Amino acid sequence: MPLADLVALKAALVASGARVRLLVRPRNVKPALDALAADGFTHFAFVAAGAATPEALDLRPLA
Repeated sequence: MPLADLVALKAALVASGARVRLLVRPRNVKPALDALAADGFTHFAFVAAGAATPEALDLRPLA
């Protein structure tokens, strides 16, 4: 997914009041998800090609 599309998606989410952090998906996602939870984030989503709007994301809770 082009960087400009990711930045536009992030901007749309931030405009709706969400806190957003973009990360490159690591091989082992558990430590990254644990770090996000420790930083106060409550949900995550993996962005697939073609997910041009916030509605296209599958938000999952960090538990």
